[in-house]
Amino acid sequence: MWLSAHSSIYKFVMKIDGMIESIWQSEGDEDVKSIDKNPLLWSKYELEAHACEVYTNRVFKEFKNLLINSTLGKVIEKARDVSYEVQIGKNSNNPNWVPKSYVVLVDLKDGIFSCDCKGFEFEGLLCSHALKVMCNLGIEQLPPHYILKRWCKNANSEVKRPTNERSRDAGNSQALKMFRIATLGPKFDHIIQLASNDVRAFTMLDEKSGELLSQVLQLVSDNLTQPSDIGTTLDEGPRKALKFHDPPQSQCKGRKRKPAWWKPAIEKALVKRNTCGNCGKKNHNRRTCPDLELPEAEKEHGKKNEEDLEQIEVEESADFDQTER
Repeated sequence: MWLSAHSSIYKFVMKIDGMIESIWQSEGDEDVKSIDKNPLLWSKYELEAHACEVYTNRVFKEFKNLLINSTLGKVIEKARDVSYEVQIGKNSNNPNWVPKSYVVLVDLKDGIFSCDCKGFEFEGLLCSHALKVMCNLGIEQLPPHYILKRWCKNANSEVKRPTNERSRDAGNSQALKMFRIATLGPKFDHIIQLASNDVRAFTMLDEKSGELLSQVLQLVSDNLTQPSDIGTTLDEGPRKALKFHDPPQSQCKGRKRKPAWWKPAIEKALVKRNTCGNCGKKNHNRRTCPDLELPEAEKEHGKKNEEDLEQIEVEESADFDQTER
């Protein structure tokens, strides 16, 4: 998002709103892809199947790459269920690979797998060394404290609640009213379309709609007579008109800019015509002026050209006469 120092508050708010909308849209697209399509599993490890259930497709792709890289290591037990060493030998994909070793500390009771490469602390996913030890020990599920909520499919479950749940919240704000209309509108439209196909259903709905209307009016009237809570008071009370003004323009470094002179449209439409410096007339300049006297050299050159043309005409007429004879 780029804004200049002279941008107004309105433009700043609109930019922020558009940026948030694009983020929500991309997250929604990712949620739909994760729900509708499950990625292919690389192995038969229960650990990978569990990661596929909890992670989004994009994060699971990174997890699967880490699991594939774990096949390069060899586990050496230092202390049973306490400390393991993962040695990374040759790597066929990288000829310049230098063999390395990493130590993974394990606490099976608390489900802790801590590697000295600090991969989880940097990326938020367990490193390939820890996954190698977990597969070697037969761990079937990722510990809950290693599953960050921002990588899960239901990360926005509390923020993005369904409309029918949000419409039941207390209060009478305009947003809640829109949620309630969006919840009840499709239901009543469907009922009306079904009732229009049969006269008995139509008659029953017509009678019940009167009773339902009287009950709704009773509830609404009771709600209006009862003392409102703080939220209702804020929503229904008188609101003061808020005036927002643009912030003062900041002075950038350097010389102050001169204000641009405003010109009417008719003045901008006028085309500037050239004025001759020799005769003072329009539509030509000094170089193309017809009244400008040519230098002597150009005059002589012009005379010579005229004489040559006359000589050519005389020769052509003589040749024409000879052919006729």
